[in-house]
Amino acid sequence: MEKEIYLAGGCFWGVEGYFAQLDGVITTKVGYSNGQTAETTYQQIKTTDHAEVIYLKYDNSVLPLNNVLRHYFRIIDPVSINKQGGDRGRQYRTGIYYVDEETREEVVKFIEELQKNYTKKVWRLPIFPRRYLSILGVNRLNCRVRNVTGCIPAASITKL
Repeated sequence: MEKEIYLAGGCFWGVEGYFAQLDGVITTKVGYSNGQTAETTYQQIKTTDHAEVIYLKYDNSVLPLNNVLRHYFRIIDPVSINKQGGDRGRQYRTGIYYVDEETREEVVKFIEELQKNYTKKVWRLPIFPRRYLSILGVNRLNCRVRNVTGCIPAASITKL
């Protein structure tokens, strides 16, 4: 069964590059979401307050949501606020943006379990319905060209 989710976790090129290589991933796209306006650009992002996100369509029978989340939390720092790795700023904040209630419930349960492994609050993770998504007209091959310090290199993929 095909499912969708939007993930914010720092540099979208690194997050997208990581997920694009996993078995069960059907489509990945990068863009901006959950800002104050319906559209934004890289130059406007600080005034529109969007987060860099990836859109992920995956085959739940091959890559269940629980495994999507395990991979996501492997590449982000869940107690970090408005930064990931070398990336600093609100556009690099973390967040999970769901498209259905079933996904929201599963994410909440996953985070409740994850919290047991941390003394600090597992990030004030926004778990919101997706809104104001601007998908960029780029493909994952650009990730290798536009990768910057702080992005997750594609070679860091390992099987769970």
